[in-house]
Amino acid sequence: LMKQGSAHKSLGAYRHKQKQDPSEEYLAAIACYDRVIEVDRSQDDAVNNRADAERQLGDWERSQDRDPTEWYAKALAEYEGLVKRQPRMWQAQANRGMLLERLGRAEEAIEAYRAALKVSPGQPGVKRLLDAAEKKAK
Repeated sequence: LMKQGSAHKSLGAYRHKQKQDPSEEYLAAIACYDRVIEVDRSQDDAVNNRADAERQLGDWERSQDRDPTEWYAKALAEYEGLVKRQPRMWQAQANRGMLLERLGRAEEAIEAYRAALKVSPGQPGVKRLLDAAEKKAK
């Protein structure tokens, strides 16, 4: 189910880039991750991936001039829960940072990126996100 969820999420991202509606794929990914989590609540990777699919679905809604609030709120709650349970999960911190930026919460995003790099300093993608967020905040 994890692989199935990842495949749907990847296809959704591809369709999004192609300006095609990815909603069906993101919703299918969310459903797969829901099933994984129902079976084993300790599957933090599934929670992170579900939140990522929710964030991406919110991004799609926003790109279509629709309200992304529902999806962003779900994703943020998931990321924040993960960060509390697994403070060393740098991916959740970085994803949380990206969402906080979308929500206009730049200082919190910068803190999230710094927390991700503190746990895993060798992440060039997170470093680029941090640098860009700090530049925008000036």
